Amino acid sequence: MRHLFASLDKEKSMTLKDDLTRVLFVGLLVVLTGCSNTEVSGQTDMAIEAGVSEVSSNAITAISFYVQLASNGQLVSPEASSFENMVTRFNEAHPEIRVSLEQSVTQRPSILEATRRYDCFVHYQDELKSRHANDLLSLSPLFEAESSVFQEDHASIHLADYRLEGELYGLPAVSRPTLMAYNADLLAQRGLELPSMDWTFEDFLELSLAAASLDDADRSYGIAHGDDLLFTNGRNVGWVRMSTYPPSAYFDGPQTQVHLNWLKLMQDQGVLLNYHSDNYKYVQQEITNGRVAFWEVLAGDPSLYYFDPEQELPFEVGVVPMPLVPDPERTATRNFLDRGYFISRHSEAPQACWEWIRFLSGQPDVFIGLPVRRSVQESQAWQALYGDGTAQAYLQAFAQRQPEHNLAPVIWPLNELRAQAIEDALNGGDVAQILADAQEKADIYLACIGDLYIPELADQVVEQRVQVCAEQINVSFGVDLVAQLVFQEYAKAGT
Repeated sequence: MRHLFASLDKEKSMTLKDDLTRVLFVGLLVVLTGCSNTEVSGQTDMAIEAGVSEVSSNAITAISFYVQLASNGQLVSPEASSFENMVTRFNEAHPEIRVSLEQSVTQRPSILEATRRYDCFVHYQDELKSRHANDLLSLSPLFEAESSVFQEDHASIHLADYRLEGELYGLPAVSRPTLMAYNADLLAQRGLELPSMDWTFEDFLELSLAAASLDDADRSYGIAHGDDLLFTNGRNVGWVRMSTYPPSAYFDGPQTQVHLNWLKLMQDQGVLLNYHSDNYKYVQQEITNGRVAFWEVLAGDPSLYYFDPEQELPFEVGVVPMPLVPDPERTATRNFLDRGYFISRHSEAPQACWEWIRFLSGQPDVFIGLPVRRSVQESQAWQALYGDGTAQAYLQAFAQRQPEHNLAPVIWPLNELRAQAIEDALNGGDVAQILADAQEKADIYLACIGDLYIPELADQVVEQRVQVCAEQINVSFGVDLVAQLVFQEYAKAGT
């Protein structure tokens, strides 16, 4: 028999009505699925009383759980010990369920592969596609059977990221927004005020210009930056127009030429230290030696991406949200690296997985970064992990997020063209010629995309068309942000 609700929810006191709702729902789930859990030894009858199942000691429901760990600049994630501790705590508190944990930093099964190997797992939200609906369990019935307290603890804007055709296929777990780290000692040395939580792009430029120095005896940079999104959105530069379909590219317009020449000037004046795969070690050296005022980090990173987390920082470092840009529809935050909980449709123990996920979702110290549940964000336990100032920066950065544009699957090859054009210009190329070449490729790509209309097509069809069209302009397909970060971790480790 299926073993349900082995213990009361430790995060809240549930009403009898809530208990009965959950019991009735799970009973219906058992009838509909006709599945039985894997039992390590023996079987037992189940008695349900006020949402609690009473089971004999020899009946254990075993579930396999996989987590894609955050790497944090290390090949051994600080999340590893957290999950091991959580498994021990949960197994002791729920003797009728046995969680078997598998975790990895560099080995990353796809969502589809994970559904075939594990009962439940943690994975990156941006990889959730409509084609996964056949292999993922819809969490909508489980979620809706919970109390209103639990449901309202998850903001609808975050739940929407895990919905396919209205069904909830994942439960938001953690987010790691991009923030701006700053060298407080260098800013003080230059007689500058520290950035505030609500600073603007103009504030950022003013501080970066004032912090930079070309003096060999006192050299410093304003910002180490490897992506133009901050400057593009801060200066409201229009590379691509997405208000109509198909989108339009304006790579060789006068605005983009002015922008690239401005970036070159910022580099020449020492304001911008542009980093890429070939100069990572140099950038790391300049930052750790205290010669860079600003650089980007991900929430929860104790190494601030460039430092040894086991050693004391050589100078005072603070973090603030990315600066506010003029257009409220834009954001200077590049990514969030959201991860969520998923249950395989092939699992024979979905309810045990849900109990485990519910337990994890209420813990403040499972993941590095920002927990998505409101009550956990507001808890003293979570805020104490990072300190009031840093925790506030995480929360404010999280609140600045913008919904992903529905044309995002089509736009990424154009973003690759933009990034390559900027790199070529900063390496000394002719700006006008670089942009003319980029515009020609953009036109070829958009002509290939044609009248592809995303809302009416499966994401796999869109991906295939985008891949074919991207190959026509020699843009590689499928190098996602997570893969890039894993590559960078190996580079840091010297492997």
